[in-house]
Amino acid sequence: MSQYILSIDEGTTGVTALIVEISSQGTPNIIAKHTTDFRQIFPDSGWVEHDLNDIWHAARTSVLKVLELTAASCNPRSLAAIGLTNQRVKN
Repeated sequence: MSQYILSIDEGTTGVTALIVEISSQGTPNIIAKHTTDFRQIFPDSGWVEHDLNDIWHAARTSVLKVLELTAASCNPRSLAAIGLTNQRVKN
């Protein structure tokens, strides 16, 4: 029996949600993916800002879309885990 993982990546220009199926053999397979972009705000040269509500809306939209795309095979109650990553500084 397969298990499913919801992965949410909040990047600098949009939010991508994935549903990953993990087979009984442990092999991961992306079964749905959706990206929703959000606006970039440029208050000054070389600066960029984001509105929290835009990020929230993009995350909600992407998650709902991948759940819709996988409704036949993946019930949201059958998600084994949810992973989230967001904007971070590279060293």
